[in-house]
This record gives sequence, structure tokens and C-alpha cells, in this order.
Amino acid sequence: MKSRLLVAAALVIAALAFSAAPATADPYDAQLQGRQFDAQFLLTSLFLPGDDLSTIGVSQAELATAGPQSSAAGAGPHTYIVDNDHLQCPNAAFTTIQSAVFASGPGDLIRVCPGTYQEQVDIGPGHDGLTVFSQQPRQAIIKAPQPAMTEPGDIVRIHNVQNVSLKQFVISGPLPDMLFCSPQSRTGVRIDQGASALLRDNQITQIRSTSPALRGCQNGVAVLVGRMFDPAGPTTGTAWITHNAIDRYQKGGIVVDNAGSSATIDHNVVAHGAEDVIPIAPNGIQVSRGAAGQVDHNVVTENNGAASGTGLLLYQAGAGLVQVDHNDVYRNDDGISLYESNDETVAHNNSHEQLFYDGLFMDSLSTGNTIAENDAYLNAEHDCHDDSAGGGTAGTANYWLHDKGNTENRPGLCKATNH
Repeated sequence: MKSRLLVAAALVIAALAFSAAPATADPYDAQLQGRQFDAQFLLTSLFLPGDDLSTIGVSQAELATAGPQSSAAGAGPHTYIVDNDHLQCPNAAFTTIQSAVFASGPGDLIRVCPGTYQEQVDIGPGHDGLTVFSQQPRQAIIKAPQPAMTEPGDIVRIHNVQNVSLKQFVISGPLPDMLFCSPQSRTGVRIDQGASALLRDNQITQIRSTSPALRGCQNGVAVLVGRMFDPAGPTTGTAWITHNAIDRYQKGGIVVDNAGSSATIDHNVVAHGAEDVIPIAPNGIQVSRGAAGQVDHNVVTENNGAASGTGLLLYQAGAGLVQVDHNDVYRNDDGISLYESNDETVAHNNSHEQLFYDGLFMDSLSTGNTIAENDAYLNAEHDCHDDSAGGGTAGTANYWLHDKGNTENRPGLCKATNH
């Protein structure tokens, strides 16, 4: 059995302004259709408000229900507009995203106009169903403050709240340097304390220390959902992470950690970056320590480090709670790897051109997994590798079904491929 170093990540992760603007600012979200805003009453040259129209057969009761209706105070949802310089949106009542969050309530919308917002955004209790979106896709940048951030060092944190949506932003580091490695997660976006959130169409980039000398710290995670080993205690989160571009992170691209945490992760591009080989093991997508996940249709690449970076890693994942399918994983140190993970499904993936190790790897403690219809090729050590022992395929403890690969550590795991 080959020797490899798996570094388990020590994840250290108003005024009211209402807008009657059309809800098509976010064309992708049906939630934005049909929103009720404060009415603006139209005057005509024929009648004025308060006129008695009973002489023409219109009762006052009928008039009370005609035309646009005012919202009661506090009724929602409402839209809050943010513009840091009032150039794109002169009517914006807020210059920071956080001030708009403080003013908003459940189900409200926060529309952020183009600009760079150097701040940390905290979305907590009292904001269920809040939607925060960039008016123009990826033209609003939420950037880590310098020279210091409030710990735990998350650029955006979503906690103790349900169904928050964060869409179309650039969320960017670099993270401020410290004199020591912080035990905190230090993330681009963190979802914890039982929160649930949708992350869609964002670019999350440079979630790493400014100085290359500090990039050996076991933190710097672009998106963190839950966390078992947190200084404040174990915590969980739930997320749908879709159509994001995630790159140039330090320890992890997307990490779902701790029993009770779960995520659907689909149609993302996760790339650590070939120019930055670091002295730790960066992982592209990780599901670990009892967490659940559906991981499909992602591109995961360039997770290279001195300690064996992995494209797609299941580490002590929740037994039978993870499905990995239709991903393209290439040019990492290691491709799709399972450690101490049981009864999972890995199917219909392409894992190719890994630089040091395997396309598909099962360690000796991973059992009962179904590895089916995958295509592994041109990987440095083996296309197909299984160190377990049992009554499965080729004497392993797992079931390899119709997988393709030209190299394997024991005959019978894979069938030859034309690649």
C-alpha cells in the first residue's frame, strides 16, 4: 500500500429604503416576481382623493379597494438598495451591505449596485428568507477588510437563519496576514449554527493569506458549511452551492463538515491554481466527519500541494449519505479519494491526469462503496486503486462496476479505456 500524507483540515472557517423598480434586476429568481412595494398613488385631472363619487354610483367602500394598496408598516417584502458611492444608484439609502442587512427583515431583498465593498457581512437571526444580490452579475465585490478582520475571519457569515440567498457577487480576499496560524476557519462564505443558504453565480477568490510564507496555515476555505472542530464547538449548516467559480483558496474550495451538515454542490468550477503550490494539502471539494452531500457536474482542478492535494475528497463522510457523480476531476495531486468512508456512491465521473497519485482511490478502511461507470485515465500512479480487503470486486471491500482505466493496483478493478 502506498504511503501518502493526508492532512485533515483544521478548518478554521436605516433607515428603510423601498424600491418600486422592476424585480427583473435578478432575472434568474422567481422569488423576485410579484413583490409588493409601497404604493405611489396617481392623481388624475378628473378626481382627487377624498372626492365623493357616490353621485355617479361608486361607493366609498368600493373606492377603498381600488387601485394600488399601501403596505402596512413592517409588511414585506421590501427592497433595500446599496451603493457605496451613489453613482450607479443615486436613490440608494445605504452605502454598506451590512447596514442594509441590519435594516432588513425576513423575506426582504437587498440589491447591491456595482462597486467594491470592503467589509465583513454578517447575516444572522431575524433574516429568514433574505436575498442579497448584485444588481449586475459579479460587479459588486465584497472584499476582506485590511489590515485586520473581526474573528472568526469570515468575509460573509450566515448563521442561525434559514433560506438566505447570496447571488452574483465577487467575494474576495486576500485575507489579512497574522503573526501565527489562527485556529479559526477564515473563510469567504461560512454557513453554520444550523443555518441554510443558497450560494449561486458567485466568484469566490483569493481566500488565502497575503504572504505565501503563511499559506501553510490550515485555514483559508472559500465556502465552509458546518464544522466539527470549531473553537466555539461543533456546528452544522445546510447549503445549495451552484454555478459558482471558486479559485485561489488556501486550504479548501468547498468543505462540508460534521454530522448534521449537508450540501448539494453542482455545476461549480473549483480550481486551486497551478501557480501556487503550497506546503499543505489543498482540497477542491471535501465532505467529511459525518456530513452528507450530493456532488455532481463540477469541474475540480489544480489542487496541488507538498502534502498531496485532492480534487474531490470524502473523509469519514456520513455512511451512505454522499453521492459523487458526473464530475470532471483533473490535474490535481490525487483525483477522487475516499478515506474511512463507507457505502457511498461514486459514479459517471471523469478523473484524469492527476499529477502524483490516482484517478480513483479507496483506502483500506473504506468499505461497501459503489464505484460505477467512471472513466479514469492518464493518472500518474494508478487509474484505479483500492487498498481494502473483503468480498467485493477483485478481493476488495468495495464494488467496482464497469469502470474504465488502464492501470490498477490489483487486476479486475477497471476495464481498459481508449484514452
